[in-house]
Amino acid sequence: MNLDKPKLKETHLLVLRWLTFILVIMLFAGYSLRGVIPYNFEQILILMFFLGGYVFWKQKKHEVLDRSFNIWLLLLTSYWLSIFLISFYHFSFGEVTVQKLQIVFLILGFIVLGLTILNLNPSIDYFWYFLIVASMFMAIWLGMELKAHGLDAVFNATRFGGAYGHPIKFGVYGNGLLILMLGGFVWAYKKHPLLLILWVLLVISNLLIVILSQSRTAWIGWPEAIIGWGGYYLFLILKSSSSKWFKLNIISLPLIVLFLITSSEPVKSVFEKRYMAAVNDIVGYINGDNPYSSLGARFVMYETSWNLIQERPWLGYGADGFKENFKSQSAYVLNSRFSRSSEGLKYSQVHNQFLMTWIQYGIFPVLILLSFFIYILRFFWLGMRSSEPESKPIFIAGIVFSVATFMSFMPESPLEYSSYSAHYWLFLTLLFVFAVIEKNKLIEFKESSHVS
Repeated sequence: MNLDKPKLKETHLLVLRWLTFILVIMLFAGYSLRGVIPYNFEQILILMFFLGGYVFWKQKKHEVLDRSFNIWLLLLTSYWLSIFLISFYHFSFGEVTVQKLQIVFLILGFIVLGLTILNLNPSIDYFWYFLIVASMFMAIWLGMELKAHGLDAVFNATRFGGAYGHPIKFGVYGNGLLILMLGGFVWAYKKHPLLLILWVLLVISNLLIVILSQSRTAWIGWPEAIIGWGGYYLFLILKSSSSKWFKLNIISLPLIVLFLITSSEPVKSVFEKRYMAAVNDIVGYINGDNPYSSLGARFVMYETSWNLIQERPWLGYGADGFKENFKSQSAYVLNSRFSRSSEGLKYSQVHNQFLMTWIQYGIFPVLILLSFFIYILRFFWLGMRSSEPESKPIFIAGIVFSVATFMSFMPESPLEYSSYSAHYWLFLTLLFVFAVIEKNKLIEFKESSHVS
């Protein structure tokens, strides 16, 4: 790979890297503690535009935009542009449409962030340090919730997150950090034993956040994380020259810890409570007794959504046309399926991102969004297979978080909200760009080895 030499001096690059790091932290703090932090995270994205423009003008490393990044850039831009143009087609720019377009425009800020990081070419350390500082902010939120509810609330199944935000956001943000930090133990240990201790404490803090939030959406990423990181650590253990007894102890230790945590009374009661609530909701919906429960309402949403999609599959109803059409169609479903006289469900969104996008804007943005996930998962998978052991965690992290994000889009519509959108686009951008940097470093190393 033939890259231009950086136009900026190394000291100048270092300052810009840390400035970008600070802005990314402020961005995370801005949307995670919205209402507590005295600024809007959108303001940070505006600052990122100026910083990104300066970096790109100074560096002028156009060749660094390799094929992988170009495809990522094309898919994100196409998704943004398709929604923008289809909104113009519906020619309805009411309050809802303007709000949705403002949320979609956030994508441009994260594109600039990706370009900035790629041009500054920081080490992978910046990503792991970001997870540490972001987890500290979540620990602060946990502390504020404990102060608001009291320590006794931990043992009586009180749902945390609502005192200074929303329980689902509390759980989703904490879980995003948890499933990524599970892959950083080796990195933290190599840096310093004290950093490893801090890492373990923050992992525990994030785990408590997920459990206390009682958010089923937040638990979605656990199977992916267990499979992904379990396979990675098993690979490292089997590859090591340690004794079989030592390997067995290392493999058994996390399993024992996981068993002790999940079998403890507070955790067990939370899981049982949420599990039984889900079972009762499903039984009530099937028997036609209660279509208004948490899951029952979702099933009504999905049936209503499919009816609407069949009527306008190509370009949808527009953001402003969603609410009234959904209300009238859901009234029909409740009457015909459950014999309930109703004016219809008055929801601002359905709990499925793909269905919500399809109803509002038609099939094309949905296909682009699906293509985006397919592409980044393929990129992370191929990168994991071809990378060196020390570089594998960023690719595994990409797989774990991308799958978890895709699965969370099934029961929720996070891209309809600015804070959720910022969260998912931020982490997907960081994971992809740092993976591209690691891939490029591997290519450069192989080329230099071949030349020598």
